[in-house]
Amino acid sequence: GNTPWANLGIVKNQGFDGMIEVSHTTSYGLYFALRGNVTFARNKIIEDDTAEALWSYQNTRGTRVGQPFGYVALGLFQSQEEIDNSPTIVGKAVRVGDIKYVDRNGDGVISYEQDRGYVGAAAYPKFVGGLSFSGDWKGIDLSFLFQAGLGRDVALTGVYSGGIMDNTQMTKPFYHGGNSPKYLVENSWREDNTNAEFPRLSIVQASSNNAYSSTFWYRSGDYLRLKNLQIGYTFPQKWMSRIGIDRLRIYFEGQNLWTVSELTKFNIDPEQPGVSNGYYPQQRIFSFGVNLAF
Repeated sequence: GNTPWANLGIVKNQGFDGMIEVSHTTSYGLYFALRGNVTFARNKIIEDDTAEALWSYQNTRGTRVGQPFGYVALGLFQSQEEIDNSPTIVGKAVRVGDIKYVDRNGDGVISYEQDRGYVGAAAYPKFVGGLSFSGDWKGIDLSFLFQAGLGRDVALTGVYSGGIMDNTQMTKPFYHGGNSPKYLVENSWREDNTNAEFPRLSIVQASSNNAYSSTFWYRSGDYLRLKNLQIGYTFPQKWMSRIGIDRLRIYFEGQNLWTVSELTKFNIDPEQPGVSNGYYPQQRIFSFGVNLAF
C-alpha cells in the first residue's frame, strides 16, 4: 500500500527579547531618550523524516534550520606535488590554485555523497538588535537608529533547491556573461600571490571543483548599520508669529548611511538572505525637508 503521510518534524526553538529605554530632561532644557532592544533566537532540529546518516556530520538532527551543507575546505593547492599526494573529487580535474577539500570519512577520495556535511552558521542571524536615540535642545533635534545582526553565514556560491551548487558572479569572472568584480581579479591565486583569498582565475574551468558549496566560500554575515539619521531645527515661535507662521522646521535625513560588514567589499547587502536569487539592495537615501504650519 501507499506510505501514509505524517507530521514527523520537530524543531526546538528558544530565545528571548528585551528592551530598555531611558529618557531625561536636564535643567538646561536638553531632552534625550535612548532605547535599546535585542532579540536572540536559535533553533535545533530534533526529528525529521530522514534516515540516520552513516556519518554524524550529515545528520540533520541537531542542526539549525537553514544551516549550509557542503565541503570543508583546507585552502588552495600550492603545487602539483601537493595535488598528487592529496585526495581530490573523483572525475574533477584539479590544478594549482584550486580549492583543496577535507576527506572527512578518510577513504582517500573526496566524494559528493560522503564528504559533504553540515557546516557553518545558518542564513538567519541568532542576534538582532537596535539602538536608537532622540533628543532636542533649543530647537535643534537629532535622532538616529543603529541596527545589527550577528550569528549568520552567507555563501558566495549559489546553493539552490535540490542540493544543486554552482558558481556566481562573486566566485567566477564573467560568470554567465556578467561582470568580473575587481576584488576577484586582484585577490586570486597567482604564483606571486599564493596567499590569495580566491582560487586561480579561469574563464573556461578545468572542472567544477571550485564551484561547490564549502567553507571556502562562506563569509560572516554579521553587520552593524546606521539605518537612519535625522537632524532638524525648529525656528523659534516668536520669530515665526511675526510673519503668520505657526511652526517652521527644516531637516536633513539619511537612510542606510554607514555599514560595517565583511560583505560590503563583495557588494552584498548584509540584510539580504543570500546570493542565489535576485535581491534589490537597499538604497542609501539623502533627503531634505521642510515642515510648515500656518
